[in-house]
Amino acid sequence: MSNTQPPTLGPASPPAPGKVSPPTDPQPVDVIVGRVVRGGDGPCYGVETDDGDIYAVYSTTAGNLAVGTTVRVKTKPLLIKIYCGEGKHVAGVSIETVR
Repeated sequence: MSNTQPPTLGPASPPAPGKVSPPTDPQPVDVIVGRVVRGGDGPCYGVETDDGDIYAVYSTTAGNLAVGTTVRVKTKPLLIKIYCGEGKHVAGVSIETVR
């Protein structure tokens, strides 16, 4: 019986200069579903999930959202400095009502 070791991989080599392409989706998009707890014409909304998590959603395209409406929000990190109230601040990529 021999004491052989499995082969190992060496360190990864860096990409060739000029051969690096930017990611096609540099910012991850997540989805939250919850009830609007701060509504109105925007651009700031409050959304609370069934788990009790509160999100401060910034969206210039959502329009008028009434408190109590259930929404599905595709989010990404908020890259501008704006205060939208209590909760985790995110940018709303799209907001749709759920029936």
